[in-house]
Amino acid sequence: CSSDLRATRRARRILVGFEVAVSVALVLMTGLLTVSLVKLLQVDRGFTVERTMTAMIDLPRHQYPDDQHRAAFYTQILEKLDNVPGVRHAAITSVLPLTGDSWGDMAQLPGDTRPLTQLPLESFRWTSPEYFSTIQLPLLSGRFFTAADWGKNVAVISTKTAKTLWSGTNPIGREFKRAGNPDEKPFTVIGVVADARTISLSKPDPMLIYVPYWFRCDSSAGLIVRSSENLAVMAAAIRQAIWSIDRTVPVPSIRALGSIVADSVANQRFEMRLLLFFAASALFLAGLGVYGIVTYSVVQRQREIGLRFALGAQRGHIYELVLRDGLLPVVLGTALGLAMAYSMVRVMSSMLFNISPHDPLLTISSAFVLLGVGVAACLIPAKRAAAVDPMQALRAE
Repeated sequence: CSSDLRATRRARRILVGFEVAVSVALVLMTGLLTVSLVKLLQVDRGFTVERTMTAMIDLPRHQYPDDQHRAAFYTQILEKLDNVPGVRHAAITSVLPLTGDSWGDMAQLPGDTRPLTQLPLESFRWTSPEYFSTIQLPLLSGRFFTAADWGKNVAVISTKTAKTLWSGTNPIGREFKRAGNPDEKPFTVIGVVADARTISLSKPDPMLIYVPYWFRCDSSAGLIVRSSENLAVMAAAIRQAIWSIDRTVPVPSIRALGSIVADSVANQRFEMRLLLFFAASALFLAGLGVYGIVTYSVVQRQREIGLRFALGAQRGHIYELVLRDGLLPVVLGTALGLAMAYSMVRVMSSMLFNISPHDPLLTISSAFVLLGVGVAACLIPAKRAAAVDPMQALRAE
């Protein structure tokens, strides 16, 4: 019978140890994702979001069938917005920052006879001249394109593009073509801007080439406005500017650029919250499990505790006895949980930003969280054990 009790007690400890192992693994992973998300939101984006509003425009194709008609519409919008009080800059672009990418093409330098598949793939964006000033993308050399460049094939390139295509030389004034378009006039590079993170916060942009919207403009475009006014005032002004030109153009929700930045990490935030829920649930169950087995142990050993008191044991000795008995599965489970978490390094690494899955501070913190929960769960039954009346315990069968 005593062997059955020992087996049952051992099974309970193993169960609690497993609960602790799962808990520490979840707590560590939650901590890693939380720190990763904070670092991701604090990364230098390379562009500003303060007091900047955005809207998507989707022109009816039958009313605006070609680039000429669409460019004329976008020009009128920008002129209207430039006259709105409080507007500092207004621009149009093919893709709003952190909403993806849509136009890729091969860049070919004069005299480059490599096959198409060996040419560098560039991400192209068409923008209005004020785009760079609106999001405060720094100009490193040359100039931005202006209205005086209307009709010309000019381009502004990113630093990464400049280093790739014209390594060690000044790219200003250099020409390139879009591969596969032999009849198209070459583009002339007039400016170089800093690299940014306009596609994903987690990694720098690929090679980017910005061309003016009069070269190409699609029926769908992003409008960006930086203003000293609040969002509600500017939302009304943007809608009024668009509808004053054509009331049939739908204007979906107008959003702050900062909101787009926050939404770009929505998946990471969801993963963090989900793990936080599971970690909190696992911590509660682990604490409840430790409390249960220690309380049961105290009840079973009440006569032994009374005898210890009768033989001169102090309350501190009883606390030590109960804590040692209860914390053993916690310590072993914590070690197992850390091993479990480290075994998932490959999976975790792909989810983290600028933090190692072996971060020592978070590892130690996770272990202390579980040890703290274990100690708290042991203290109540330990206090009860220290309050046992030795005479009553010795008389009880």
